Amino acid sequence: TLLRRGTIRTRPQGTVLQLYKDLFEERLLADTGSFYSKEAQRLYEMHDVSTYMIKVIEKLDEEELRLRKFIYHTSINPCKKECVNKLIADIRTTYWTSTR
Repeated sequence: TLLRRGTIRTRPQGTVLQLYKDLFEERLLADTGSFYSKEAQRLYEMHDVSTYMIKVIEKLDEEELRLRKFIYHTSINPCKKECVNKLIADIRTTYWTSTR
């Protein structure tokens, strides 16, 4: 809703959701990706692959709980995907490069 000169106007749902995505979700995904990229590198340097994957599962479970508690439901899957990309997909390249 918008408050304008004492009157309340309701915006169409699509517009509110788009505003949310533009103002919040894009930044959330970028910051999440940046954080988990650094976290992946830190965990990779500290642990062997088996322990790394255990830590990744723990991180993903923790992040899902946070998302469900604090984030609007439309952002949950994109955030989870970003976490998986940074913790697994991107670090896989690092792992394969270092073992050759």
